[in-house]
Amino acid sequence: MVFINSGGQAGLKAVDIQKIIGKIAQIVNDNNSVRPDELQSWLTTQEPPIVLSQAKISLEEKVRVWSAINKPYQISLFYKASPVYLSSAEVITTPRVVDATFGLHVAGEDQT
Repeated sequence: MVFINSGGQAGLKAVDIQKIIGKIAQIVNDNNSVRPDELQSWLTTQEPPIVLSQAKISLEEKVRVWSAINKPYQISLFYKASPVYLSSAEVITTPRVVDATFGLHVAGEDQT
């Protein structure tokens, strides 16, 4: 979600907010993808670009998002980003599971 959090301190009027949101929409539309290594220079693998596209979500879902951030009914844009791979520079080695024991307990039964 993209919205302008002016809070009244920046002195932005509704028309200014609309112009800023409009410019953001133009920029995302013209440059709708980014390579992960441009965001994180330490990445050594060539991952596919992250593509931004307009998220088609219902008004009910938007209201839930606005409520969660306590900014009801803001002029906003909703995008989805995909695919996003979670890369890590850390390699974690774990031992192979060779033996496992499972048990079953039924709630309310006496264990004696």
